[in-house]
Amino acid sequence: MKDIVRAAVIQFTPVHMDKQANLEKLAELIIEAGENGAELIVTGETGIPTYPYWRNRFTYTDKDPEVMDAWRQVVVDYYRESVRIPDDLDLLCAAAKKVRAHCVIGISEQSDVPGSNTLFNTQVLIGPNGKVLARHRKLVPTHEERVVWGRGDGSDFNVWKTKLGNIGALVCYENHMPFMKAGLIAMGEEIHVCCWPGWFAGASEKGLAKGATVDVGASDIDSCIREYAYSSQNFVLSASLYVPLDSIPDSFPFKKFGNWDWAVGGSAIVSPAGEYLAGPVFNEEAILYADLDPAVRIRAKHRLDAVGHYARPDIVSLKINNKPFNCIVNEIDELELEAEDPSKAVTADSEAAENE
Repeated sequence: MKDIVRAAVIQFTPVHMDKQANLEKLAELIIEAGENGAELIVTGETGIPTYPYWRNRFTYTDKDPEVMDAWRQVVVDYYRESVRIPDDLDLLCAAAKKVRAHCVIGISEQSDVPGSNTLFNTQVLIGPNGKVLARHRKLVPTHEERVVWGRGDGSDFNVWKTKLGNIGALVCYENHMPFMKAGLIAMGEEIHVCCWPGWFAGASEKGLAKGATVDVGASDIDSCIREYAYSSQNFVLSASLYVPLDSIPDSFPFKKFGNWDWAVGGSAIVSPAGEYLAGPVFNEEAILYADLDPAVRIRAKHRLDAVGHYARPDIVSLKINNKPFNCIVNEIDELELEAEDPSKAVTADSEAAENE
């Protein structure tokens, strides 16, 4: 890991269901963070075009045709405002290049498989050279998210080797999945990026005023990110969205039914000792900063090294399948996949592209 990494977490309010406006807004925020010295910049879950807080209002088969038609139209609108990699990311790539920063951006992603219109809940890595280096698609959409997004596969379950250090990323409840966490830790993760749509408990009143008190410990996110940091001895950058109800147009048909009370922020940066270095911040847009000192990680590893003296791979180990999921697999493709280690290929490609 690089000696001192200046990190930033952007907590912003998405422009509701507007891809272009969100790209423009995030580009400006990336430049702001970069001009303040940030080398690693991260954002919340599907900030482009926004998180579907209305996912609990599934009405595809509602008896009222107006309600059913509203859901159908939102499905189309959400797809169209989701991001195609790399075509739609020029503004963010230019911003990352301008400030020479690595950026991990939360997006709703359109599938790049010909003939497919599936969406994915994705974190995309943009390098300081202004190029898309890698992505991670959420492997298991949570609850009603399964009516919005498909499942990612093992081809992008990797640790990204960069000049700043080894970066791993998981989306929302993936950060509660023991094997997923263990996999990234075993692959040498040093900095962990996680994203959320907000804070799931302790802030249940809609429209909490700026500066209002939030019961931090009431949310699973608090215990999750601090335990992840402590048990992995990694720095954790946790990014959430802030979506006040007045940012949602009255014309949006599911404004009254969404879980907007989640979207109060809660972004934070946590040390390998499980201590908050910045945040959590609630009920406002903000950019959080922290200097990640590898000496802190070394001290944490001294007492508990998850891939060293505190590991027993001879007793418990993992099998990671990095093969992509395809509807058609030719026999020659299968042989090529078996002949190489996709995880090394992805990380090596990321590192090589970054150095261009």
